[in-house]
Amino acid sequence: MMNMKIKVIPTIIVLLLSALLGYAVYSFANNEQQRCLLAIITSVVLFATMFGIFGFSLKNPRRAANIHTLSIVFSILFVIVFFIYSCLKQYNVPLLIILTGILFLIWILIVYGIGKAKQ
Repeated sequence: MMNMKIKVIPTIIVLLLSALLGYAVYSFANNEQQRCLLAIITSVVLFATMFGIFGFSLKNPRRAANIHTLSIVFSILFVIVFFIYSCLKQYNVPLLIILTGILFLIWILIVYGIGKAKQ
């Protein structure tokens, strides 16, 4: 079992930062019809991955370092994907949802594996 401690102030900051990044994607989006969907998906996914960076601490420093590093990589990947989508005039919404969902579930699966690893 992972002994995890939630950091309240960094979690609030991560929540606000992910909301601002969602708004940035919303304001840059060229596609008027799907800009709300893109902003919501951006905010939720970036909150989860950035929470993995700043929002908690673990007693095991190796696990914490692995989860933090993985979350940094996936946060950068998601930011790139979302800003590319926001610059496109037309994009396929199911493709956005499937791509984001697959990447997000891969992140969750790896974090779960790190947490359950015996060290």
